[in-house]
Amino acid sequence: MEKINGIDYAKMIIAAAANLERNKEKLNQLNVFPVPDGDTGTNMAATLKVAAEKISQAMDVHLGKVADIAAQGALFGARGNSGVILSQVLRGFARGFKNKREAGVSELSKAFQYGVVYAYRAVAQPVEGTILTVLREIGKGFKKSIRNKVNIIELIDEAIRYGEVALAKTPELLPALKKAGVVDSGGMGLVLFLQGCLAGLKDESITLNLPEADFSIKKEEQELDEVGMDYIYCTEFIIKGEKLFLEKIRQELMEIGGSLIVAGDENVVKVHIHTNHPGEALELGLRWGLIYNIKIDNMLEQSQEKQKPAKKLGMVAVSPGKGFSEIFQKLGIDEIVDGGQTANPPVSAIVEAINRVPATKVIVFPNNKNIILAAEQAKNLTNKSVTIVNTKNPAQTVAVSLYFDENAEPEELITKINEHLKNLKVIEVTRAVREVRFGELEIKSDDYIAIFNGDIIAAGKDVLLTSMEAVAKVINEDNSLISVFTGEEVLEDVAEKFVSLLEEKYAFCDVEKFYGGQKNYPFYIVVE
Repeated sequence: MEKINGIDYAKMIIAAAANLERNKEKLNQLNVFPVPDGDTGTNMAATLKVAAEKISQAMDVHLGKVADIAAQGALFGARGNSGVILSQVLRGFARGFKNKREAGVSELSKAFQYGVVYAYRAVAQPVEGTILTVLREIGKGFKKSIRNKVNIIELIDEAIRYGEVALAKTPELLPALKKAGVVDSGGMGLVLFLQGCLAGLKDESITLNLPEADFSIKKEEQELDEVGMDYIYCTEFIIKGEKLFLEKIRQELMEIGGSLIVAGDENVVKVHIHTNHPGEALELGLRWGLIYNIKIDNMLEQSQEKQKPAKKLGMVAVSPGKGFSEIFQKLGIDEIVDGGQTANPPVSAIVEAINRVPATKVIVFPNNKNIILAAEQAKNLTNKSVTIVNTKNPAQTVAVSLYFDENAEPEELITKINEHLKNLKVIEVTRAVREVRFGELEIKSDDYIAIFNGDIIAAGKDVLLTSMEAVAKVINEDNSLISVFTGEEVLEDVAEKFVSLLEEKYAFCDVEKFYGGQKNYPFYIVVE
């Protein structure tokens, strides 16, 4: 093969993305430190996946057009240090292939040199023994190989060999790698990237060929204080604007953090920084333009969580009160997010809770109709497999708790939970905030109202009479249990009186009372 065109390049990137996805856990296991930013395999795979998706939707023979689309996709999808650096390699390809319908060995080598330059420019303080070292040595391999007038297949094959040699030497250049008994995970990701590119051109299966004997050092256990974590938050975002000066942005951000990468051009800039003040980093970004794709991880918290044994399935629930939080803890829910009516939690809080759960599969219970959308957004901002159960209030989550089993198959468990939710009758008792007519009901401001399935079914000045009227409208002789969850404003004697009234009128039901501690809702009443 003497030249490649846009279709060939697309095959290279798509195959490389598949190779990184296939081997991402191998890369993750090479992490020196157990922090979110160290999920190299996940980050590189996610970055290249976006590039592959973009070019698969816009296949074109023109090499320059395809390379530009891939570079833009990689920049917008870039995650972590390694992901941003990989995006710069693709940016180098795009620069080298600009306005070219096809390219030969000389153009391919030159394009990779651009990638090396862009990657080094992006990193504020380059460190030897990292992905940058391997990148540079691969670039040298490209340069040396073209002198022999090789074809493109041979060129990439030879570059891979240079990468493997450089990778094996990384533990000697970086003491932390040698102590952990691993090679640099980002450098290994680059080798996997090129192996994928080569396989895409040759249409062959991919095998990882690394000189493991050279770095099979016994891995030592590291205490958390050995990590030297000067900064807690891994912060990433994209700036869009006009006349964005990368060097000025880099200088401003260097004052508030480390592990800084600033990459892009005068219109779009990707930022990655470790800092103790993520808000300041975002404010600096806003001075330059609009910011997008914001991602903030608490590395200290997650490093501690990663030391916990993994579960098959984890759970996250939003709680509107202290009582519900205690109930959820007793039910075995892993992470609890504070929030509820008039106090909806931000997407970031849900993402952080999902990431803290020691399981790769997580169920989230939003427990409020106004939080479901935020939970869906959080689902797209984590690498875990997340399922949202559309609970409208916390009482529903408690009612389906009999199915909670961390060893169950997630799909089967979720099916059972959703089936049970369909049969639940949940009444929400609150106060009207304004005067309104609903059907035949004339409701005054501050009246108690009882809501069932989105409709107001009872209203009045007395909370007990309103609640009893609502229960009477939904209960039947097939029901056998009434659960009452009391809010923070309900006095104990009022709650006891309500339970007595229910027991007296519905002798065929067991009546249970729990303290929920929710604001604005005196009672959640579950009829089963």
